[in-house]
Amino acid sequence: MQNPTELELEIWLRCFPQLVKSRQDSMASCVFLGFHAGLLQLHLQTGEKISCMSRDAVQLANRYPWLQPLKNWDEVSSVRTIYILSRRSFAALRDSVPVNRLSQVFVPEYKELSTYFEWNQYSDSISLELSEFVLPVNNPDPLAYKNIDLGGGFPLHPDYLCVDLSKEAQLKLDITKPLPFLTNSLYNVNCAHTLEHLSVAESEAVCREIYRSLRPGGVFRVSVPDLHLFAKKYVERDLEFYEEILPDGTYHYPGHTIADRFMYLAYDSGHRYFYDAESMTQLLKRSGFSEVTVCEYQKGKLHLVEQMDNRPGQSLFVEAYKAMR
Repeated sequence: MQNPTELELEIWLRCFPQLVKSRQDSMASCVFLGFHAGLLQLHLQTGEKISCMSRDAVQLANRYPWLQPLKNWDEVSSVRTIYILSRRSFAALRDSVPVNRLSQVFVPEYKELSTYFEWNQYSDSISLELSEFVLPVNNPDPLAYKNIDLGGGFPLHPDYLCVDLSKEAQLKLDITKPLPFLTNSLYNVNCAHTLEHLSVAESEAVCREIYRSLRPGGVFRVSVPDLHLFAKKYVERDLEFYEEILPDGTYHYPGHTIADRFMYLAYDSGHRYFYDAESMTQLLKRSGFSEVTVCEYQKGKLHLVEQMDNRPGQSLFVEAYKAMR
């Protein structure tokens, strides 16, 4: 792999903590060019300090005490292996290595990476069996948080990391993409009034990622508008329910008739699906959860459930638990 492809470099970056550890190199004899959040995982695996040469190394060392920043090659001594951790700047970083040290640059061969992924020829995709998604450099450490509020829009409690695309979120990302949390690392995930804004396929993908990220015994709590409740109130022609007034004086469910207001909730409020207890339970079971429980408002096993629940009187609350091994 003298001139690795984009795909090979992508696999290398996702697998490097495991591959570096498997080579049993002492971190004291390694230098990493370019910073990658997977270095945190490598540090946690080895317990050693890590030498890094990048434009942000000095600044990052203030945040990561285990990171030893290097400003130039004069500071590099007794180095046996040089690892390059950048896909876009891989060639430029390799060119920056002094000629007398080029032989120390490690670029994995295909056979060394092949144990970490499977190629699916039908979907043109890769499945990285032993790698982990990691957070971008400018985001919080994945291991610093055990409780996640997914799609909440804004922080609800300091014990939870708010993950959303909104400007108020602490970690801004598209939750329909693979989540940047280590497998079996999260204790609690709260997802309030979010899944109804996704397609069923997207919601299932999100739930599968949450299942992967939860530790055994972890709790995933979902709340969504309750289809059974809204349908029951519609059939009963419950005007009081459908004529709820918000603090700003507008109707919570606008429309000229109850049917208009029911359909507004189902289709015109950014919603893409309407769940009842049965359909939500099946969604969670398809995603890997074996134990699913319908809960009451502010009651359940979720950490700080009394403070995380909202919208009583209109929501379905369901908890799913990752089985203990």
